[in-house]
Order: sequence, then structure tokens, then C-alpha cells
Amino acid sequence: MNRSQRERIRVKLEAEVESLAGRLLTYLKSDPILPPRDALLRALKAFYAPWAMETQLDEVELSRLARAAIETLQLRIFQIQQRYLLEDSPRPPHASRQPATPRLFKLHWLLLNDSPAAAHH
Repeated sequence: MNRSQRERIRVKLEAEVESLAGRLLTYLKSDPILPPRDALLRALKAFYAPWAMETQLDEVELSRLARAAIETLQLRIFQIQQRYLLEDSPRPPHASRQPATPRLFKLHWLLLNDSPAAAHH
């Protein structure tokens, strides 16, 4: 599809500043490193990518995407536990495993990038 035929999706988020949604959006807007769009898409991909891609990927690719989503969510859970629930924190989800491998990085790349098929190149 060339640029003039490409469809776009636009999302506008509004919330009362003092609401939880407003505080989340304010927090994301104030991050000096990660733009709000990237932060929102990263969270959405970790939470919904397997369902969104269910009809687009074969079983193997979908399984890889699901594993990457789970690993990303487990890491975020661990980070939250370490920061806010230190006394209740278990070991990290990957603590008993081997160090990160290129496969693991590829899975996370699948989750964080727009085109899962691009990871095969």
C-alpha cells in the first residue's frame, strides 16, 4: 500500500486531571525518555497483542508473541513488586533461567514493534 492509500487510526484521550486516568496520562506525558505514544503502545501490545494478531499469524508465530507478552508482563510485575511491595517480592520470573538470549530479545522485539513478521528478517 502506498502512502496515499494507507489507512490511519487516530485515538484521542481525555480525562479529568485529578482522576486515575488523568494522572496516568500526565505521568506518561512527563516521561523525558519514552514518548507517550510509545509508552501506550508498549502497554497495549503487552496486554492485547496475542488477541489482536490471532487471525494474522500462524500458530508458531502466535505462540512466540504470546510468550513475549507474558515475559514482558512478568517483568513489569516484578518491577512493581520490587518498587512497591519489597517485603512480598518473589525472585524475578527468570532468576532460575539462563541469561537473556538472542531468542528472548527477538521475542521482546516482536512484542514492541509494529510488524511481528519483520522479526523474521
